[in-house]
Amino acid sequence: RFAELFALSRRHIDLDNGTIRVERAVHTFVGKPAEFGGLKTKQSRRTVVLPAFVVAILRAHMARFLAIKPDALIFTNPASGEPMNSRTIMRYIAPARAAIGRPEIHWHDLRHTGATHAYYAGATERDVMNRLGHSTPRAAAIYRHAVSGADRNLADRLNERYG
Repeated sequence: RFAELFALSRRHIDLDNGTIRVERAVHTFVGKPAEFGGLKTKQSRRTVVLPAFVVAILRAHMARFLAIKPDALIFTNPASGEPMNSRTIMRYIAPARAAIGRPEIHWHDLRHTGATHAYYAGATERDVMNRLGHSTPRAAAIYRHAVSGADRNLADRLNERYG
């Protein structure tokens, strides 16, 4: 979720264990300073384990851009250093969408892609619920659909484990 991502600070990241603790959200309103507050649901408070390639990217980002303070935000508005808001994100996403020829893509599509990849990698519905902070199976099921090659991936993973 947008509000969870942009509320992350250095203290929420454990690079040694490759985890992120989601504990708060940032709330932004036009003309008002950003505020940190509660999450969408009780299940939204969670620890997410990251793939090693994401940890490597995050480690480099943090070394290059973050102050060595526990409350230094992971991602900020580059102009102000304040928490990101949807207007600032759109200024970055619009050219990225244009560059790949996909103007229809929205911010939330990134969450959908992540959940779909988790299912493709073998996650159960409960795994996806926990990873995304969903409170109901119905919410996680939105992301569960047939993925080309998923059956081959499952067979390969079974072979790795039992073959």
